[in-house]
Amino acid sequence: MKNSTVWVMILALFLITANLQAQLFNEAGNNPSYLQADVGYWDPIGGQPPELNGTVRVIAVGGSDLHVGGDFTDAGGIDNADYIAKWNGSSWDSLGSGLNNTVRAVAISGDDVYVGGEFSLAGGVPASYLARYRYSATNIIKDHSDPVNHFTLLQNVPNPFNATTLIKYKIEKPALTRLMIYNSPGQKVTELVNEYQDAGNFEVRFDASNLSSGIYFLHLKSGDQSGSIKILLIK
Repeated sequence: MKNSTVWVMILALFLITANLQAQLFNEAGNNPSYLQADVGYWDPIGGQPPELNGTVRVIAVGGSDLHVGGDFTDAGGIDNADYIAKWNGSSWDSLGSGLNNTVRAVAISGDDVYVGGEFSLAGGVPASYLARYRYSATNIIKDHSDPVNHFTLLQNVPNPFNATTLIKYKIEKPALTRLMIYNSPGQKVTELVNEYQDAGNFEVRFDASNLSSGIYFLHLKSGDQSGSIKILLIK
């Protein structure tokens, strides 16, 4: 008698459990959230295949740009991406001529990027483990009133110059435009423009107060067109 009672109870529990499972699967069929939780996904940064050739030690976000530091010396094949680089969402860029050893800390404040690590040189300048990279503050003046039918990079005025000079250029068609300054050895020291620009006339005021006297090269690239001029800084 007791055994019969036990088997009856087991059978009742089995039927109740089966009924509950059937209800859950029925509700899940009408509401997929019962079976699939909300989940995120991983997305590689910097293109495929991986475009950094060493370990990333630190990252910092400034605006829409991602700054990374670490043990790498190449980022997407660009020059001077030594131990620090910037990803703007579509391409890599260097910060000047980089550093000479590992970066372990990065902090961003306005146009300034502060880095700490095991380096002794920052952009070729002696720096004991701590340095600041300053993005040049530039005022870009756009004039679309006159039609432009050719790409032109004009000589800066004045030239030679002391501290500041005016750079003018013309773009004949909309394109991603970059205006960069290189020193005599060919190292990029700063980037004045890196944005998509419409056709038109442009003026950029370049402040070189943080650079030493010497010959520099101004390189303009817009789409598939490019040009360079030599400029002379005398202090």
